[in-house]
Amino acid sequence: MEPQKALLSGFERVLDNESSRHSLGFEVHRKDRENVEGMLHKAPTKDLCDFLRVEGVLDKNCAIRGSPSYWVTERTIQPEGKTVQALCLVGNRRHTEEGRRRLARDTRGALEGYIEASLNGASARGIGMGPFKKDQDWLESL
Repeated sequence: MEPQKALLSGFERVLDNESSRHSLGFEVHRKDRENVEGMLHKAPTKDLCDFLRVEGVLDKNCAIRGSPSYWVTERTIQPEGKTVQALCLVGNRRHTEEGRRRLARDTRGALEGYIEASLNGASARGIGMGPFKKDQDWLESL
């Protein structure tokens, strides 16, 4: 099933989570009075291990990695005007601003591709592109 647009209240999206695929990844952090538009993926229970493995939470044996990229937590979200409980991935490998800049400079090409793919995905699904463009501008300024 296609992912659907959803709103997560009380969080912000930040490009500062360590990623083994593209140096930095988007993650969410608690922040009162902020909202994050994103995608709700309906992963059948039988596919949950594979999904969480791709996201860096579980290892190949479906056990929690020593230091997972994300923590899984249950949150209230709002897809298409409804309110539902869902699992949410909250970043676990946050970088300092200097560490974030260094990683971005060292892996610029991979990070540019990741941000561009995120922008395209947001555009295709009607998610506000402002935060992604802000990170694209930040990367170009380095």
